This record gives sequence, structure tokens and C-alpha cells, in this order.
Amino acid sequence: LRKTELKISSIDGHEVELKDEKNCLVNKKLVQLSIVEMEASFTVNDLQPLKSTTGINKKLFCINKKFLETEGIVECVEEAFVKDFYEFQKALDDYGQKLDLTTYGSSFNELCIIKIKDRWYRGEVIEKRGNGTPTCILYDLFLTCEVPVECIFPLPSAFTNPCYSESYKIQNYMESNQKEKDFINKCLVENEFFVADEIIQGCNDLTIIFDVLNKQN
Repeated sequence: LRKTELKISSIDGHEVELKDEKNCLVNKKLVQLSIVEMEASFTVNDLQPLKSTTGINKKLFCINKKFLETEGIVECVEEAFVKDFYEFQKALDDYGQKLDLTTYGSSFNELCIIKIKDRWYRGEVIEKRGNGTPTCILYDLFLTCEVPVECIFPLPSAFTNPCYSESYKIQNYMESNQKEKDFINKCLVENEFFVADEIIQGCNDLTIIFDVLNKQN
């Protein structure tokens, strides 16, 4: 069996000539059967901006409180955006169900859509682990998880809607006693509404004020 090294002699559009080491033409044309035009990639800065509001007696929808005990943070959707949040999620799920699951993959620091069980979420690969399950952040839920690479796909431009959820810091939660924390935990039920006594703009994030945590001792 003899090995032959082939070299590209000329390229004209999609026509390619290959020649061997004796400069003999191996083929006159390779026909490109299909050209897949990939959409441009996106980062979190490309998401449409969303302006959450401050004020008194604001109604919020709690979607994740997993960082409440460790950081005093809860992920919520403002009442005015809850319908948009669920309509967007349904559209993303519908898209994912029709997706060609053989075209998976996404680059570091690029937005992607991620399949977890039968649901789809927007996210980003934040750590490559070398075992085929990189660590991802799910932007709309403010969660991190390890996901098989075959469940990660490029984000299409149709889904650059805003993140309808926001991370809210609960003022004085970490300094509160256990009785006060238990009271707040009962108020914050995932996938249910609650009323914040006030929401203000903090230095780096939105802050929820519960009067019970701000009384004078």
C-alpha cells in the first residue's frame, strides 16, 4: 500500500483541484453539496436591556432562592415581566424540541442554549472540565450546573431577549437572627409571588427591604 500526498493546486469559488506529488490531476472538481451559514455568536452583553423598577410594595415572582442562606440573594421576576418570562421560556422549549441534536457545541464566553432534562435554558460555558461535562451558568435562573457537551447548542439571534429575572439582595438578611430568617423563608416560595416592602437600587444590585429586618433593636 503506497501513501500519496495530495496538495491543493487551485481554488476557484467552490471548485478545488487536487494534484499528487507527480503533479498529476487527481480530480478536476469537488462539488460542495451544501453550505451551512452559521449565525454570529453572542455574549451576555448582546442581550436586550431590561429596566427593572424600584418602589414601595413591589410584587415579585420568586424563581430561585438557592443562594439565600449563603449570600442573602434571591432571583426574581418583576410582576410586569412574568408573562414575558413564561412566553419566552415556552418559545425556547418549542425551538429546542425541533433542534437538530447533532449540531451541538458552543465556544467559551459565548451565549448558548442548554438542554436539561426536557427543558431549555440560555446560558454560557464558564469552565471546561475535560470530562465532557463543562460547568455552565443559566442566566435566566441564576444557577450553575454541569452539563454534557452534547446538550449545549449555539444561541440563535431570535432568543436575545432580555433576562427577565434579576438578582435581588435582601437587606440585612445575613445579619438577621434565625427567627427573622425563617419568617423571610416562608415569604419566599419558589414559583410564587411575594410583596417586598420596598426595592431600592443598591451600589451593585437591586436591594429588597423587608421592614421586619430593618426595625430598630
